[in-house]
Amino acid sequence: MAAAKTESVQCFGRKKTAVAVTHCKRGRGLIKINGVPIELVQPEILRYKAFEPILLLGRHRFAGVDMRIRVKGGGHTSQIYAIRQSIAKALVAFYQKYVDEQSKKEIKDILVPEILPLKSRLLLYTSLGLTEAVSPLSQTQTSIIVAENPNLKNFAAQSMFEEAACTTPHCTLEYFMMLSIEIGKRIN
Repeated sequence: MAAAKTESVQCFGRKKTAVAVTHCKRGRGLIKINGVPIELVQPEILRYKAFEPILLLGRHRFAGVDMRIRVKGGGHTSQIYAIRQSIAKALVAFYQKYVDEQSKKEIKDILVPEILPLKSRLLLYTSLGLTEAVSPLSQTQTSIIVAENPNLKNFAAQSMFEEAACTTPHCTLEYFMMLSIEIGKRIN
C-alpha cells in the first residue's frame, strides 16, 4: 500500500550571501525558522520584516500551512530579507499548486510591489578600488568595458589614489557617468 503523498513545496529566498529555504506543507499555521517559532526571531528589531508577508496577507492565508525555514550565510539583516522572500515565494507556489489560481493571483498582486521583486544583489569589490552592488551579468559587462576603454581605466586608477583627498562621492559619480556613456554607445 502506497503512502499518501503530502502536499508540499520548497522555495528559496536570497539576499547577498544569505540563503533561506522554506518547506511549506498543509498544516496548522506553524512557522519555524531554524527550529524556532517566527515570534521569537532575533534580532527583535528586524522581527517585523520577517512578519511582513503575514501582515500584508493576513494570518488566515497562513492558517492551513506549516512552514519550516532553514537559513544560512550572510548577516542578520540579509538573513531576515532572505526569510521574508522565501516565505512569500513558498506561499505563492503552494497556492498555485494545491489551492486555486485565483487565490494565488490575489496573493501575488499583494506581494509583488513589496517583497517578490527583491533581487539578490552581491557586493562587488572591484580591482579599481570601488565598492558597488551589481548583479553577476553586469559585473562581467562592466569589467570588459573598463578593460577596453583606456580613459575609464586611467580615471579609475587615478581616483583610487586620490580617494583620501576626495571627500565627496564626485569621483565615483563621474566614473559611473563615463561608464554609462560607454554602455550606451555599445547598445546603440
